[in-house]
Amino acid sequence: MNNLLLKILDEKNKLVGYSNFNDWLRKLTIILNSENAAYVLETPMLEPPPSNAPSDEHNEYKKWNEDELKACSYMMVLISDKLQRKSEEMKGANEIYLALQELYCENSRIRIYELSSTLFGMKLEEGVSREEHVMEMINILGQLHAIKIEMPDTLKVDLVL
Repeated sequence: MNNLLLKILDEKNKLVGYSNFNDWLRKLTIILNSENAAYVLETPMLEPPPSNAPSDEHNEYKKWNEDELKACSYMMVLISDKLQRKSEEMKGANEIYLALQELYCENSRIRIYELSSTLFGMKLEEGVSREEHVMEMINILGQLHAIKIEMPDTLKVDLVL
């Protein structure tokens, strides 16, 4: 393993949640590309070829298994301990990748729910200026807009009022 990979594999690059998912995925992809193994993230688990299959098929399956092992190993090193425990029972890099993408991808349903719930539950608290309160609401509306969730302007105005 080269020094670049060792540097990327340090503690500060571990996936911890929404806040660093995109950076984490970019670094994981860099690592896997350097090993010519990034394709396994998008490829479901392969079935072993029949014993009488041509040697090319067996070689391809062997290479895929080696790349799969690399991808799983790097992914497990690059996620928090909590996520490691959740991922241990998964059957491969593709399954882990899809599960993490579902949880932390920018437009995941959970993220949309959390932002919407926060927005609709906001109330002006004592000691907080109206400007700060409105700016926080605008920030959340901007985050929803960034992940392609649009609301009618009248609803936005009603929420602020």
